[in-house]
Amino acid sequence: MKARSRIVLPAVVLATALAAAAVLGLGHFTSQAVQNPTMFLDMVTTGTTYDDSTNTMTVGSTDNCLTSPTANAATHVHQAHLVIQNVEDLVGWQVRLNYIGDKMRPNTINFAPFTDSLQAQNISFNNLPIDQSTFVHRDLVTASSIPAAPADGTNTPQTASLGASYNGAQNFAISADTPAKAVPDDSSYSAPNGGVLAGLALQVVGDESGNQLFMDVDDGSPNSPGSGIAFFNGSGSQEVFLPSSSLGDGFHAEGIGCQPTPTPTSPPTPPPPGTPGPDRIQQLNIPANDLVYDRFSQKLYASVPSTAGEDRGNSITPIDPFAGAIGSSVFIGSEPARLAVSDDGKYVYAALNGATSIRRFDIQSQTAGLEFPTGVDRYDGPLFAEDIEVLPGNSSAVAVSLKNPWFSPRREGVAVYDDGVMRGNRVIGGNVIEFSDSSSKLYGYDNESTGFEFTRMLLGPSGLSVIDNNSNLISGFGVDIEYEGGRIYATSGTVIPDARTVLGTFPATGPLEADSGVGRTFFVSGSGPNVRISVGSGGGARINPNIPRAPPPPLPEGVRNKAEFGRIMGWGRTNAVARAQIPNLSKEYLEAHNVTPEIAKGWRDLYANEALRVPGNPSAAGRADLMQAAYDLLTGGP
Repeated sequence: MKARSRIVLPAVVLATALAAAAVLGLGHFTSQAVQNPTMFLDMVTTGTTYDDSTNTMTVGSTDNCLTSPTANAATHVHQAHLVIQNVEDLVGWQVRLNYIGDKMRPNTINFAPFTDSLQAQNISFNNLPIDQSTFVHRDLVTASSIPAAPADGTNTPQTASLGASYNGAQNFAISADTPAKAVPDDSSYSAPNGGVLAGLALQVVGDESGNQLFMDVDDGSPNSPGSGIAFFNGSGSQEVFLPSSSLGDGFHAEGIGCQPTPTPTSPPTPPPPGTPGPDRIQQLNIPANDLVYDRFSQKLYASVPSTAGEDRGNSITPIDPFAGAIGSSVFIGSEPARLAVSDDGKYVYAALNGATSIRRFDIQSQTAGLEFPTGVDRYDGPLFAEDIEVLPGNSSAVAVSLKNPWFSPRREGVAVYDDGVMRGNRVIGGNVIEFSDSSSKLYGYDNESTGFEFTRMLLGPSGLSVIDNNSNLISGFGVDIEYEGGRIYATSGTVIPDARTVLGTFPATGPLEADSGVGRTFFVSGSGPNVRISVGSGGGARINPNIPRAPPPPLPEGVRNKAEFGRIMGWGRTNAVARAQIPNLSKEYLEAHNVTPEIAKGWRDLYANEALRVPGNPSAAGRADLMQAAYDLLTGGP
């Protein structure tokens, strides 16, 4: 059995500080107050300021990755801020950090990183308001648990927890808001675009030259308690855990450039899909080793083995799943097996088991292209591709799970190839793999041993590293996984939102492809010449087949992806949350975040189109209204 690391350590109870704020034992969010909190690490703190003459805290342009162009080979420290945005009536907070302790670790925490010289007090956003009964800031009750650094070079996963609350009686006025409410509870402070909860001294341990390091701000899986807040609800404090989608990690590139989360260029607009109609099963007379779905051409692509005969054997074959029609086969190489399709609809990659290589297939020209070997282990012999995934936003790079079928366990690690050239080293991360929406986070599942571990991996310029493992999400030998629309779909029938907890199950026993845009999951069963393609409900809203999907608009300068832009705008996941942000917008705030009239108009048009194209979309109409308000502010409109 090959050794693997796992960040699962005993929970640390921050009893002294957090019991006072009732932050421990965080429950489900049930308040009707407008809350859309996000907590994240700002790795470049230079733009954030505190003005004690007006008691104003201003969060400048934030960056989740710090680049050091010249590497420092000695152990050293970088400063970062833990920032919170879009929160009302904050009483206290706690955060969970997961990391590799001998690479980059939290060294010290400054819970009050700014000084109010007029009051001779140190403050953070948590105690920014001035108590009108004493005319000073409240004191903070703080706690942290940070393990000692392990020996350098041991690649040791560790976890830390920290938190704080203000001391004394709770009320609306003393509980900070950012941005301010339409009618502020208190005028003693200002925090228009977020606040700093703490300063973190992040220690780089030893020589990490050429590496991108991470600090994972995490929820309670696998290490509990997770990150969350407590806020005043009128009668006491109410607590809420934050999901991973509301938490932002930090990265540091030592002597290299940061590996950004790619912002894809505008892809071709897919044609209107066929009317979904009722769930159905169609039987097609073609054997298939694997199946992928290209949402732009709205075609399935099958890897067809040599046993199919001269006309279709050793080919990539397109299939129209709505019409049930098989297209012309294209020779790809000896015994094609696992497939992967790029998110721009440009390439399909095929693992060739007969050649121990991977070959690229051009969808537009329907031709085979670049072929590269998967390598040879000097002890174990040739390596085969067990799974392939194309990097989001980068159709020229693939992650590959490698195997040696003559050994047990057969897995030989996960590697990334850029145009056929391996990036860094292999890591043990599962037999089957899936990227999230970002190319920086990769998921893997061990489907050959009873540990059934679900692994999260981080991808940077120097290759892959393991974040953590969890054995409680998926189980079953030979089970495969697919990521689509923020969910992991397992061929065992398990569905996991945000790859963290089980959402539910559906009947599946073989290869599958999901497309949240058409609200459908295609799953395949059968073998030999009789392959059944089942078109089932994918849990998404029904679409209007006469309205095409709009291409993504440009993002503001310095904004890496849609999720980051969503945090800036505060549009949340429902129409109500998005519309609640409209009174908080200002022209100054938008311009400070490089939002131009053209950008606001582009995102308004996209979400207005989505509201018509997918009538059941829970947030599109509200986001369109929010972006219309932004456009009006920037142009002086109504």
